[in-house]
Amino acid sequence: MEPKLWLRTLLIWEKVMLKIAIVEDERECQEALIEHLRKYEKEKNEAFIVRIFNDGIDILDDYSADYDLIFLDIHMKYQDGMTTAKRIREVDADAQIVFITALAQYAIEGYKVNALDFILKPVVYEQLTTMQDRQCTVYFTRSQTARA
Repeated sequence: MEPKLWLRTLLIWEKVMLKIAIVEDERECQEALIEHLRKYEKEKNEAFIVRIFNDGIDILDDYSADYDLIFLDIHMKYQDGMTTAKRIREVDADAQIVFITALAQYAIEGYKVNALDFILKPVVYEQLTTMQDRQCTVYFTRSQTARA
């Protein structure tokens, strides 16, 4: 096998796919997040598996600690994001939580559940990029520590 081809194959094999959950009841915001994440994937050569939930109840219905990153809307019809985050933290201390909100006042509440960040609506790509860079750094630092 040609060395360059072997190296390329190895890099693809080694690529880690981050598992991301989007818990958001507004279709427009869901689509914006997905679009921004796909753009980020291409620009940074990352790989994500993204799953959409329409409410906090939906993600908790069969929750297992599989997600590396969870985007949580604060205001949803059946169960708000803060309550959902508290329930997630009862079983999963490692998932990075990012709140999505139109109201900056909820940012302080996020620290109670060890949230990584919050993003203001409407979601702007540059804001997501800054947060995602930090999330990837945290994720890969944890991965290296776990391997050591």
